[in-house]
Amino acid sequence: MRSFPKTCAALALSAALAGCAQADTAPVWQAVLPAGGAAVSIANCTVTESTALYTDAEGETTELPLLITEGAPLLCLPEDAALTVAFAAPEEDGGYTAYTESEPIEKADYVPGTAADGSVTYRFDTVYSFLVTVTTGEGSDALLLDCRR
Repeated sequence: MRSFPKTCAALALSAALAGCAQADTAPVWQAVLPAGGAAVSIANCTVTESTALYTDAEGETTELPLLITEGAPLLCLPEDAALTVAFAAPEEDGGYTAYTESEPIEKADYVPGTAADGSVTYRFDTVYSFLVTVTTGEGSDALLLDCRR
């Protein structure tokens, strides 16, 4: 037979853990991406915005928006936008390079979902740096997402 205090403690712990798993959906960062025109937002974390140089697998270097997040970022996109995610390796000089051993990631390090308004959400659960490409019928935009805890 379980004791009452142990049962209550277990229920309280379960309730606390369930609350931790729920994402805060209030946007902390928002932008309309220039090439594709997608309205994108990030929630459930803090965001520091800057730019960084990104060198792709062919050696081409481009300056991209850099979003450094603290927490488990929840990326929100319009339902007609497609998302591609690849690892990006941070460099000592502050830049990022393509992580060449990695193909685009298929839902291994982020969890897709749907918001009440029909937009698509992606919760990034892995502490790492990502090259995020958002594509619409108008074009594609890339940004670096550096997830920290």
